[in-house]
This record gives sequence, C-alpha cells and structure tokens, in this order.
Amino acid sequence: MPGGVVANLDHSLVRSLNNWFAGSSARESLDRALTVWPLIAILGLVVMAWFVDWGRAPERRAYLVLGLGGAILGLVANALQQNATFRARPFTVMTVHHFVSHGTDSGFWSDHLTVAGAFTAALFANRRWAGVVALVLTFALAIGRVGAAIHYPSDVLVGALVGAAGFVVLLPLRRFVVVPIRWVQRVEVRIHERRLAGG
Repeated sequence: MPGGVVANLDHSLVRSLNNWFAGSSARESLDRALTVWPLIAILGLVVMAWFVDWGRAPERRAYLVLGLGGAILGLVANALQQNATFRARPFTVMTVHHFVSHGTDSGFWSDHLTVAGAFTAALFANRRWAGVVALVLTFALAIGRVGAAIHYPSDVLVGALVGAAGFVVLLPLRRFVVVPIRWVQRVEVRIHERRLAGG
C-alpha cells in the first residue's frame, strides 16, 4: 500500500535525522538554526534581487512580486485545507529529542516550505544563480524542520511544491504586474538623478 510506504519512510527519516542532530550540542544548535535561518536567507536574496535592479528590469522584478503572491496563495490554501484535515506533528506522536518549542497544530503541509518554494521558483525566474542558492537553502530548511521533528518529509515536500505551484499559477499575471513596477522604476530613476545632481 503506497500510503503505508510513505508513512513508514516519513517516520524513519524523522527518527534518523532527529537522532543524528541529537548526537552533540553542536548538532542540536545547527538544527535549531536550520529550522528558520535558511528561510530568512531566502527572503534576503529576494530583497537583494529587487534592489540590484534599482531603476530597471521591471519584467525581472515582476517575478519576485509573483513569488510573494504564490507564497500568499499557498498559505491561504494551507489554512483552508487544515480546517478539513489534521495531521499530528512528529514530536507529538513519536519519541524524539526536542530541540525547538513548537505548537501542536496540524503539520501538513509546512508553511515555511511553502514560502521557501514560492520564492525559490521566483528567484530561478529572476536570476538562475539566485534560484540555485535558494534551492540549497530550501533543502537545508527542510532538513532542519524534519530533524527537529516539527514536520514529516512529506510535509516539507508538499509545502515546497505548493509554493512553487502558486508562483506558476500566477505567471500569466506577469504582464499586469509589470505596470505598477514601471511606476516604481520611474520614481527610483528620479531619486537617482536627484542624488547625482546633489553630488
């Protein structure tokens, strides 16, 4: 039965990663960092990609806006589906090491990975190298949250895919998003010109 195989794999990976991170205080600290800091780094990449294109490239910037939209879409979808379903988080039903305090709400699917997946897809479209870095960070985030027994592997995988799908679904709106970004671009150009004049 496929569902049983997935469940067994989920539990096995949570236990293996959790035990590995519990092997030393340094690993525990690493796991705590991996539960949130990779996502912060991804958001930092998004901000950097936006400001690198100061006064130009509205089409490229539009991908970042759609990434935000995809993340919001994925989070809303998650909130709606959690009203109908509930999946207990690993640390509430398994004997594991506790590294991070967390609520006992439904763990399926991961909000963190939803946001990471949406912005990783957007960064791939914006700049390939930034997308690659974001993908590595997304994987690290998933490892951290599974290792802390906050999520099962299927929780983080589905979350990332939903976030990326949210971005893809919104791609047809890109030409409309470009319009207000061009207004922002004009303001940025004027600010830059005033700075040059003042200098």
